Amino acid sequence: MALVDSDDAIGFGFAHAQASLIGDVPAKITGVGTTQTGAAVLTSRGSELNPGASATAFVLPSNAKIFAPFMVNNQQSTTALVFVPSGHTLNSVANASVSVAQYASAIIWQYKPKNWTYK
Repeated sequence: MALVDSDDAIGFGFAHAQASLIGDVPAKITGVGTTQTGAAVLTSRGSELNPGASATAFVLPSNAKIFAPFMVNNQQSTTALVFVPSGHTLNSVANASVSVAQYASAIIWQYKPKNWTYK
């Protein structure tokens, strides 16, 4: 899965207007399961999470760029869990997750290879 942002697209020669259309596309993603294994992969750096009963898990892509923030928003009444990729750490905890409460948002980014943090 390749992620593209508008800056990358401009770097590949797309005009600004074209890059804005193909880059940073928000996506509504439905959760899968409740653990890191088999969780729904975030396909956009701007995602609306759609967790449900027994389907609360999401995982960040393993090919994410350093300092490329993932902005996630949960407008559902169920808390979502956003896991780092397998083998990565979140605030020094291996394979950890961010709980995104109902009607809340989070920004998650990889600050060095395989090391993530959030706000």
